[in-house]
Amino acid sequence: MNNLSFIIEQLIASEENESIQFFQKLNIDTVLETLVAMANGKGGTVLIGVDDTHQVLGVEDIQDICISISSKVAQMISPRLPYTISAVDYHDKKIVMISVWEGSNKPYLYNMKAFLFMNHSLAAADSQDLLNLSKKRSEHDESWEREKVYDASLEDLDMVLVRTIMEEAIKTHPSLQVDSEEDFLMRMGLLSSYVPTNAAILLFGKYPAQFLPQTRIRVSVFSSDDHSSLDAVHIFEDNLFVNIENITKYCVDLYGKTLRIDGLLREETPILPIVAFREALLNACVHRDYGSQRSFLNIVINSDSLQISNYGSLLEGISVESLRTEHHSILRNPDIANICYLCKLIENVGSGTLRIIEECKLYPNLSVEWKDENNILSFVLKGIKHIKIDKDNASPVKISTKSVQMGLNDIVAFIGNNPGCKLIDIKNEIQKSLASTKRYLQLLRESGIIEYVGSPKTGGYKLK
Repeated sequence: MNNLSFIIEQLIASEENESIQFFQKLNIDTVLETLVAMANGKGGTVLIGVDDTHQVLGVEDIQDICISISSKVAQMISPRLPYTISAVDYHDKKIVMISVWEGSNKPYLYNMKAFLFMNHSLAAADSQDLLNLSKKRSEHDESWEREKVYDASLEDLDMVLVRTIMEEAIKTHPSLQVDSEEDFLMRMGLLSSYVPTNAAILLFGKYPAQFLPQTRIRVSVFSSDDHSSLDAVHIFEDNLFVNIENITKYCVDLYGKTLRIDGLLREETPILPIVAFREALLNACVHRDYGSQRSFLNIVINSDSLQISNYGSLLEGISVESLRTEHHSILRNPDIANICYLCKLIENVGSGTLRIIEECKLYPNLSVEWKDENNILSFVLKGIKHIKIDKDNASPVKISTKSVQMGLNDIVAFIGNNPGCKLIDIKNEIQKSLASTKRYLQLLRESGIIEYVGSPKTGGYKLK
């Protein structure tokens, strides 16, 4: 039995109440009024195809029902309803399941009327009810981390990774003992009504960028400080843990190692201070402001410097100067920080910058600085030189996950050699469908690698 069937079985076994409602067949007005009442309350689930005696009868034309409900919700309910709708096969019967979450923009209205459950009955809200709902909205302060990703489910999380982190956390914190990965996620505030939060997707998602495109991390490599010569661009779009490992390995390999021979001993030392780099990268991931679609985290590698820049200034009470001393850390993303602390990625909150400074002291040619300008916080490592990349052999672009890898490098290479080329030229060059070519171009534009210049008729693509 899959997760969805199990959930339905549990719902059917429950008594009908303000959070669980059964409908034998579709009554569009009553169903939508019920959904609004749930959003104005604590949320709930509606099952269509189940009668009052909990007998599963199923429905006909299930796709038409789902389309009709979705259309009416979009047209007749405001503000936007936080819900999902699913057509489910349950014991050879077709059931419609609609899940509604408690809304953060109360009151919710259907056909310009608000509805509530009062004494277990559906009723229209009066003026005092509307005032109370508006007050609850003003008191609602849900962080970006705790917002639910309505289109996601447990299947979108890497549960093997969740178990690994859970077991590591329990070793040092036995009080966290739980029975399952789901219980652990719920206890950490990363799962609500079996729906992952933004923080859960960022930490454990199989493909986080599918839901949160701003979680992508871009590494750009230049052979000059004036950015006139772009050697490589590498886009990472995995979860936080995988990104930390993959980006660190990529940069360590890029800078290479120094070789020292002492008698019969051969010692190789990475040119990049790994502890300092990982700490700076982790800080950027943990403290970044993800709340805007404009949010970004870029790593720029120049001929003699490395810079990690992330969207979001230091929070009030912290200055660039204080980063060089012992300081209190004000957490922008406490759920993400807590998971990193439990699995020992973070030792003591506020001590990461001191570890960066201490390790870099072992590298006499390196200097460290932080900049906080225009809502962008940057970590800059100066005096470090990377291995020059052979443009003829290097891949200018690589996506670090299994998704959308084919064709991107060819497109970048073709545009580099043919600035101003058009969509049809690129399609013919990479021998992909028009839709695929457009999708690849969109990804490259969103990543800031290429741009379109000129008018729609006479313009074309060039490297940015």
